[in-house]
Amino acid sequence: MSNNRSLSGFLNSVIKSMRIWQWPKNLIVFTIPLGIVSTDFFLYQRTFYAFFGISLLASSVYFFNDINDIELDRTHPIKKNRPIASKEISLQLAYFISIILALLGGFILAQLSNMTFALGIAYLIINITYTYKLKYIKFLDVLSISIMFVIRVLIGSYAIVIPASNYLLGFIFFASSGLALSKRISVLNDPKVQANTEYRSVLNNLYSSTNLISLLTINSSLSVITFILWIGGLKDVEILSLESIFFSFTAILMILILRKIVRLSTNGLLEDFVIGVIRDKSLLYQIIFSLIFLILGLYV
Repeated sequence: MSNNRSLSGFLNSVIKSMRIWQWPKNLIVFTIPLGIVSTDFFLYQRTFYAFFGISLLASSVYFFNDINDIELDRTHPIKKNRPIASKEISLQLAYFISIILALLGGFILAQLSNMTFALGIAYLIINITYTYKLKYIKFLDVLSISIMFVIRVLIGSYAIVIPASNYLLGFIFFASSGLALSKRISVLNDPKVQANTEYRSVLNNLYSSTNLISLLTINSSLSVITFILWIGGLKDVEILSLESIFFSFTAILMILILRKIVRLSTNGLLEDFVIGVIRDKSLLYQIIFSLIFLILGLYV
């Protein structure tokens, strides 16, 4: 029985370190088939493989980051409980699992096309470079995160051999920049994060919370503009039609979502966006309904 409990505990620690609850970020690979209003099962099947491949790569990077940030995490009020920081998973085993996840993710992407595999490798390289260098460089830290989100969309695009529109890529770029900015604002404004921790000190040297909030506000406006341009180009829509009503509700909810993100970040509540959304039910419902209205507008 104790062996079963030990195995169960180990698997639970691995799943925690894989951060599977962060995988919904990778669902943006589905924007391509949704955007063309496809009902082709084959396209969605290939897109699912792309989603699973990039998710495994992301989990591999989470392991790698936790290994690299082990001392930082041990001084953080929440991250100190992560399996690697708390020694539930040894460093040697963490390295091994990280490599296995990367190989599995790369193998899946290689089955789709050479380009999806190449983009997966690029994603890993940028992620590793971010861990060691880019996250300590002003603006490049935010830019690299945005590029990695754009790479996710491109992987989905090349998986089904359908090009992504420039407006979609622009929206993903600005939206992901907003996530990166909101995290930094939250760290700077979260009283639970001690001022003398290394990452808080790094951010204090790079940014001020006031300037980041201004950037996030501007970025949010650009996100809304590119989003409207993207959905406006997805299909011919008459002004007085059911589709235009659904798209209008989607755009309104997008504005409300972005305003909420600015407010939560200012209060230090969005260091982890996914967990922050789960905790704030109103934001969660706004995101869900915006997706519902978008899909209704596309498929009505």
